[in-house]
Amino acid sequence: FMNTLADSKGSDICVLQIGAMDGVTFDPMHDYIKRFDWGGLLVEPLEPYFSQLKATYADNPRITCVQTAIADKVGKVTFHWVPPEAIAPDKVPHTLGLGAASLYPDRNALAFDEVRPYVQTVEATATTLPALLQGHPLQSVDVVCIDAEGHDYQIMAQFPFETFHPWVIQCELVNMPKAEQNALKRLLDAQGYIHTKAGYNLLAVSLRFFEKFSY
Repeated sequence: FMNTLADSKGSDICVLQIGAMDGVTFDPMHDYIKRFDWGGLLVEPLEPYFSQLKATYADNPRITCVQTAIADKVGKVTFHWVPPEAIAPDKVPHTLGLGAASLYPDRNALAFDEVRPYVQTVEATATTLPALLQGHPLQSVDVVCIDAEGHDYQIMAQFPFETFHPWVIQCELVNMPKAEQNALKRLLDAQGYIHTKAGYNLLAVSLRFFEKFSY
């Protein structure tokens, strides 16, 4: 789907990525943004990941990085996370701790017995998705990628489908409770998407994609 968008629209693609971390690690969008010179709005709430994210895309003026969490309010929120200094073979393995920052203490690897002793809390600035998009207006949103460690449905529930209709949406499914997974699927059904489980994620493609592009 990404390659089809690139073949049809070239670099004229806008990505909205929430939970972008450093823009490289565990990042499904990095290769496409770099290879096709796509633009977009990339969101990451926590240092040092945000500074690393800005450095990753420092040579792309069409990428805007915003340091904020997406929540149900504008203000401050508390994140549970494993600080980078605790990511080590004799502490928390890279695959469990790196990027495992969440508004919830029990929805991802943070709840694992071997990780829990290293979990700390940190305060972060937060905004709502409508407020973010009002503050950083976009002409279009073509691809949405969310990795919010269990908060993905709450973010998608705020998405302004009346204004934007992304071609492709990916949300991390594995850390959401079943009720929220089902609610996300119903939301996407109602907005005209087909979707499938893809590894730890839910991949959704607009029915309009198949009408617009030859695939």
